[in-house]
Amino acid sequence: MIDYLLSFADEPTARTDAVVGAFWMPATDVPATWRLDLCIPNVQINTASTGVAINSNWNIIIAQLTPNAALRTHPRTIAWINRDTGQIISATALGLWRARQVFPLFAGATYGPSVFSA
Repeated sequence: MIDYLLSFADEPTARTDAVVGAFWMPATDVPATWRLDLCIPNVQINTASTGVAINSNWNIIIAQLTPNAALRTHPRTIAWINRDTGQIISATALGLWRARQVFPLFAGATYGPSVFSA
């Protein structure tokens, strides 16, 4: 499983995005929501040492069984990680990710909250 971490200015921007918006389910018989089988909305990215948020952006993790080219090359993707091995496949400015915590995570994620720690 590949987990893609994306960062937007706010949730409405993510909902209207051509790629990420496909994971938003508008209201029909149930209230509008993200596909919670594939998405963790409103993810926090904090420093590991202080627990302080590193940005005020709205972040989301989107899970895919296989690599997804549209998510991989999306300009708002800041990291993608192999959930099974814990390997960071790619991250923007990886040096800036040292000692970061990302949460919540999907159950079974082997990379845990300190995946980016050196």
